[in-house]
Amino acid sequence: RIDSASASNADIELEATGSYRAASGDKGGPGWLDLNSRITRLNAPAAHRYVPLAVGTTTLQWLQHALVTGRVTDGALRIKGDLARFPFEGENDSQFRIALHVTDASLDVHPGRVQGDRSAEGPRVWPLLRDIDADVLIERRSMTVTAQRAAAYDAKLSNVVARIPELGHDATLDVRGVADGPLAEMVRYVNTSPVLHWIGG
Repeated sequence: RIDSASASNADIELEATGSYRAASGDKGGPGWLDLNSRITRLNAPAAHRYVPLAVGTTTLQWLQHALVTGRVTDGALRIKGDLARFPFEGENDSQFRIALHVTDASLDVHPGRVQGDRSAEGPRVWPLLRDIDADVLIERRSMTVTAQRAAAYDAKLSNVVARIPELGHDATLDVRGVADGPLAEMVRYVNTSPVLHWIGG
């Protein structure tokens, strides 16, 4: 049992309480965990290092390459249940939940190969989204990002909700929001994204 523990490095600072129980007898397995953790600081581009492998390789690679800049100023992690059944789909008495507030972030929605300088403007499938303040929720196998503000070129974005219903291989991303800015910036976004081909450009 952990009554109180804290840890920090260059990427993250957190506090945790909880308990662990090893699997009994011949049952085997990784055991049972009840963990509460508060994250007070996290470098967003390093977030993939602290997300459980069970979310899938595709999701971890996306997190690694998509989060170009940004920082987490507040967050919470909750894991409760038999780790052999993680991430606990359909388990009413178990929990897996990560909630984070991210600020001053930049996001590459569909990242390609990582460039030597992650902050550099390299070729991208979609234009980089900048100045993002958002709440991120990972719950069981789903992820939802609710952005209070963001920018694409000089167009301002608000009320943006991005959702992946099921993390893992072949995950789908649905993004909805409101854009406000000069018409020329809207056209620029279309011309430098896959939307141009979707509308026959």
